[in-house]
Amino acid sequence: MMSGKDAPEGADIQTRGARPLFLQHNPNAALPTSKDQLAGREIFSPAIGAVAKSPSDLWQSLWSTKLDARALEKSGLFADPLLSETAGYFDVLRARLLLLVASNHWSRIAVTSPTPGCGKSFVAANLALSLSRLPACRTVLMDMDLRAPKLAGMFGLAEVPPLGEFLLGREVIESQMRRMGSNLAVALNGQAVPRPYEVLQDPVTISTLDGIQSLLQPDITILDMPPALESDDVLAMAPHLDAILLVVDGTSTTPEDIRRCTSMFDGNIPLAGVVLNKSQDRGTGRLRRKRRFFGKG
Repeated sequence: MMSGKDAPEGADIQTRGARPLFLQHNPNAALPTSKDQLAGREIFSPAIGAVAKSPSDLWQSLWSTKLDARALEKSGLFADPLLSETAGYFDVLRARLLLLVASNHWSRIAVTSPTPGCGKSFVAANLALSLSRLPACRTVLMDMDLRAPKLAGMFGLAEVPPLGEFLLGREVIESQMRRMGSNLAVALNGQAVPRPYEVLQDPVTISTLDGIQSLLQPDITILDMPPALESDDVLAMAPHLDAILLVVDGTSTTPEDIRRCTSMFDGNIPLAGVVLNKSQDRGTGRLRRKRRFFGKG
């Protein structure tokens, strides 16, 4: 996203489809805007808001939601490694992912699975919570499974605004995103979005994601995406992702499912690793929520 110094005041930045993106004169600052074709008016980019702020100020302006580690655990979220062994598994996953992020200069990571029920939202949320325990790491978590959003329910939050309005530039960042602790910001979704593939392909959505990156300046953005074999949504976002984590179910995912996913990603987006969920302890025959990570650069 370009700032006012990148182009003459009032000059066109670029045209994508039917939604021109341009700079609008403002007595205080030149802020990127997008044109609402339905209303016929210009609206501020959702990642900007009405007043330009520094990243630190913008983080502080987000509505803060307090985390209750014991309440979250009832939803399968583990915020405190002292209270749950499972949180420690995600700290291991975090450490390996950060090595890949640093060596490859990645920032935007998608989490998906071959089919529904593998636990991708469970992994995305717990990975974000693990990253948030690093004081120097700013993390953004977004529920980009527009067909079947789950993260709001997992965090126990009601009356969450619909994410589609935010992605399409009709809501500002302060009205959509919440801050959990000092360095985790979440963009949750209160309802399924009609025609999700079209929303993900809309240039305003990409502008929104780029605006979040530019203004909040997170170290890592985790996108909870739909199952890869159920729709084209992951491929729609592929040009705008740095890497992908594939979550598989140790009780139901087949080798063919994994092969089809890796074939889909090959040449389109780097596969950061595979997370094996619900693996079986062969010594006891019991199912365990173990996380195993196989990374590749």
